[in-house]
Amino acid sequence: MERRQINAIITVLAALAAAGAVGIAATSLAYGGSDGEPAYNENVFGAGLPPPAGGFYIIHDMHGGPPSAWEAARRSDLIALAAVTRQLEPYWSTPDRKRPNLSEQELVMRPQYSIYTPYELRIKRVIKGEANGDEAITLNRLGGRIGDDIIVMEHDMFSLTPGAEAVMFLRDCGEERANRFKSPGARFRIIDRYRLDKNGEPLEPGLTYSDLVEIAEREGAREPLSATPC
Repeated sequence: MERRQINAIITVLAALAAAGAVGIAATSLAYGGSDGEPAYNENVFGAGLPPPAGGFYIIHDMHGGPPSAWEAARRSDLIALAAVTRQLEPYWSTPDRKRPNLSEQELVMRPQYSIYTPYELRIKRVIKGEANGDEAITLNRLGGRIGDDIIVMEHDMFSLTPGAEAVMFLRDCGEERANRFKSPGARFRIIDRYRLDKNGEPLEPGLTYSDLVEIAEREGAREPLSATPC
């Protein structure tokens, strides 16, 4: 199979969508399809890695980003300081979790079939909501690598790195989501996250850890401007 990036295909789809054709496919690509994750996903196999021979190499051009910390606090069922303990094995989102018998073009047109990479996190402190102390949760990120097949999200700044700590803003989607991802710990969906440095302060400028706690406590009980779907 010829190695190629799918950026050109996505550009063509967007142009066709503007003309009224393949509108559903182009819109689905722009927002990550039916993955159930926000549209700022992580390049899990490493930026700049050349595509392997014989496999899929698909780059989805994602748009959008998380809400403000104030709005994220309102939408969240759980806000917690958590440590990323490990990256689990990636899998295909097919019913049998096996590689779909589709071409690259067909995968672009049907983004519900993609690669997910799960991460295990352990809650260290609950800021809003309820969770058992030292509870393990699983977060599924869209994108990853299985064998020679790679799916990545371009312009992605959302990072989960084993060993790192972050303040996580999460929605509890319950058993329905846990069953869909076949893991009791996978009931949460990410709304936003703030990675912390070795001193326990956010890596992103603008807010301190104390600011995040204050926002969570003050805004957490207020009604959100819009809902985060499961």
